[in-house]
Amino acid sequence: MKAKPKVAQVFDCPFCGGKDLCGCRMDFDHSMGSIECDSCGAKYEMQINRLSEAIDVYSEWIDMCASAVRSPAATLC
Repeated sequence: MKAKPKVAQVFDCPFCGGKDLCGCRMDFDHSMGSIECDSCGAKYEMQINRLSEAIDVYSEWIDMCASAVRSPAATLC
């Protein structure tokens, strides 16, 4: 039986480019996920549910940054 692959919990920063510097916190009691870079301090928060994982918070952060670049009127990261 194969072991289930582990999903990343620490990620690269889209702002400073630091490797494995962004840690994600999942607060299921308050339905909030947050991610913050230990180097530059960039951070992002989003609502989560019981099925959410750290990669979901990071992916949403990256998507929001990409949309801000495409549309300057969009909310900044």
